[in-house]
Amino acid sequence: MKNERLYKVLLAPRVTEKTAYVGEQSNQYVFKVTPD
Repeated sequence: MKNERLYKVLLAPRVTEKTAYVGEQSNQYVFKVTPD
């Protein structure tokens, strides 16, 4: 995926208790994305 498309698809990081737990446990990130 080209960088230009990636910047349009990823809108914002999701910050909730659940995503914080996932990030701490498995070093993953959760993002809000466009509904393509």
